[in-house]
Amino acid sequence: MELGPTPDGRVLYIERSGALKIYKPDSDTIVIAGQLAVNYNLEDGLLGLAIDPNFANNHWIYMYYTPDGQVPENILSRFTMNGDTLDKSSEKVMLRIPTQRLMCCHSS
Repeated sequence: MELGPTPDGRVLYIERSGALKIYKPDSDTIVIAGQLAVNYNLEDGLLGLAIDPNFANNHWIYMYYTPDGQVPENILSRFTMNGDTLDKSSEKVMLRIPTQRLMCCHSS
């Protein structure tokens, strides 16, 4: 769905089904950094990724996703990366956006 390069040359990318992966060009390998529990029906899921401008110092990334569960909403959260691992316990919800899950198409 989206990708973002880090200052050290790794490339983080997301999949709509909730996976955060890292391409490591030095070793030409891909690692799974984490997996969010998302609802990826219709056009929902893990939809956005941004690397913090100060990532080299704070290791923050931002992800926009549709959480799994009964509450129809999308969430923008900040997370901390610990090396090649997403620290899910570091999640700080920045914004909650009510949405609907009854009709296709275009998440709203």
